[in-house]
Amino acid sequence: MRRPGTFFQIVAGWTILLVLLLTGCSHLSGQDQSEIPSYPVTILNHTALDICQIHLSRPYQRAWGGNVLGNRLSSGACATVDIPAGMHDFQFVPCAETEPPLERYGVIVEGPTQFPLWIGYPPGQGVPADCSQPESLP
Repeated sequence: MRRPGTFFQIVAGWTILLVLLLTGCSHLSGQDQSEIPSYPVTILNHTALDICQIHLSRPYQRAWGGNVLGNRLSSGACATVDIPAGMHDFQFVPCAETEPPLERYGVIVEGPTQFPLWIGYPPGQGVPADCSQPESLP
């Protein structure tokens, strides 16, 4: 003969196990968001357009985050912004309102790096690799 309440004990045990498993998996790789390091990413603007805003989002998010660019990024210039480690989608918004934003998907940030921006817009004067001012042509 079965003991009364055995069914409820089994259900309660599995429920507790499931809650513990789900709670343990709620953090990305066991890491709290505040523990994810940020790295300097230097944006090299090789386009002919000035960029006024750079927005980020994690892949598969529906909305872009806030502007991470402090000042205007002129054509032929570079700017360094701190980006959290991981995969991001980038949206570069030109200052000219008639130009559409340029979006790059699946950019992986694993440490300090440079990100050349030129595809999709007309070429500009270019940026030297060390981000110094471009030399003027004679």
